[in-house]
Amino acid sequence: MVAAAMLLGAAGCPAEPGPPSDVDGGAAIDAGHDGSIVGNAGLVFEWAARPKPVGNAGDRLTIEEIRLPLRHVRAIGDAAPGDSRTSVPSLELRWRDGDSPNPLVFGMAPPGLYSRFEFRVQDDGDSSGYEMRGEVMLGEGSEAIEFRIKDTQALPVSLPLTGLELEVGAMETVEVTVDVMAVLATVDWANAQIDDDKIELDEKSPEIVAIRAALASSFSARLIATP
Repeated sequence: MVAAAMLLGAAGCPAEPGPPSDVDGGAAIDAGHDGSIVGNAGLVFEWAARPKPVGNAGDRLTIEEIRLPLRHVRAIGDAAPGDSRTSVPSLELRWRDGDSPNPLVFGMAPPGLYSRFEFRVQDDGDSSGYEMRGEVMLGEGSEAIEFRIKDTQALPVSLPLTGLELEVGAMETVEVTVDVMAVLATVDWANAQIDDDKIELDEKSPEIVAIRAALASSFSARLIATP
């Protein structure tokens, strides 16, 4: 059992994770606002965003909502090839006022060493894609204007789980964080196109290539020590 929190890694790996062998298993278990989770064994993946939405993201940026649809979410280990015990076909991460994603719990995860946590940031076929909304001030003393980033490009993410060993009857918790500031920092807001007093960035915007690269590499994972 790991006695102290340790950094597991951060990477947007170019290797694209494939679909799980059985998409009917696993579940995103509801948790209360206090973070309590039913059950005391298996793997738990908690979700966090930096900075914590909703709120200020620097002197001139305010984040109002983040929505990240995920596909083919799976934990890979020596006894878990990403089957129904450690995978879900899809889930949606959403941060907004008073709302944040529930933990993802694999209560039937087999004991053993785990090497990677993989998923795609990708819509589920409805072409909605991922989305970030908020406000930005373009100059000193200027009024804030709305911005929205919306894109349907699939982005593969593969995070190393170095040192994660699940023992029989034990529970291990991993915190997965997305660095929203790293994504928003790629935008030259002062020169972004403004339409109807809004900044809309999508597949046709020149900024979207840098946004995609930043989002794919903005995820990190760390093991939370068991009390």
